[in-house]
Amino acid sequence: MVSRNTHPSEMLWKQHSPRTYPSGLIRVPRAIPGPAFLPGGYGLSGAAKDQPLPEFPANGVMVLGHDFDSEVEYKKSYERGFEDLKANSTWRELTSLFLTVNLLRETCFFTNFYMGLRQGNNSQGKNPGASDKPFVMHCERFLCEQIRVQRPSLIVTLGLWVPRAIAAISPELQCWSGTKEMTIKELDASGPLINDVTFHGVPNLRTVVVALVHPAHRPANVLKRRYRNSAGNEFFRNDAEVEMLQDAIALSELRRDCN
Repeated sequence: MVSRNTHPSEMLWKQHSPRTYPSGLIRVPRAIPGPAFLPGGYGLSGAAKDQPLPEFPANGVMVLGHDFDSEVEYKKSYERGFEDLKANSTWRELTSLFLTVNLLRETCFFTNFYMGLRQGNNSQGKNPGASDKPFVMHCERFLCEQIRVQRPSLIVTLGLWVPRAIAAISPELQCWSGTKEMTIKELDASGPLINDVTFHGVPNLRTVVVALVHPAHRPANVLKRRYRNSAGNEFFRNDAEVEMLQDAIALSELRRDCN
């Protein structure tokens, strides 16, 4: 049983795991104490070993990835006590982008759609549990619970699998629905920035959702983005994504007081 005084991130970590996992996935045995995306850790960039968890970013930004990592990489991060914010390409590229748009990591909650760890050392491609209906339903319900707890003013999705995964739990995101991974061109054509988004089971919340390419593949994929009058190119690589993220932040700031 979780105490009412439990930190929100700790409470969510304790609730994240289903009773069983599909083939190819295993549960996260312990939370990494330092900076780490949930479920690997507590989803807070300011977390530190042997220190109280920092303030939970209620009404802040939810950064939503596909899944955490392989069991091999998890073990390395757990032994280190944190995900390496400089060596890890996801953290490194996110930090650079956030600096460009003046978004503080401390205002963000870092999590994933799919729970668990991939067995072995491979972390690429579609999640092994993506075709397991009970597991997907658990991940959908748990994401709605995370949204209910945080009440984010902005959700930033990472990569091309996530938009279609979350379309099932939001009527406003049906333009992202489908059974296959989206292409960047399809994502940009359907609209990568959506306002007034609601989620099933999360009452009285309307938020902003913006879909970015996965940070680990940003150097190549960001060149393909198109948004309004901006496009990625070899001289101004981030133009399109920077503009869409800036617009999303501006919309979220108008929403924050309403949530």
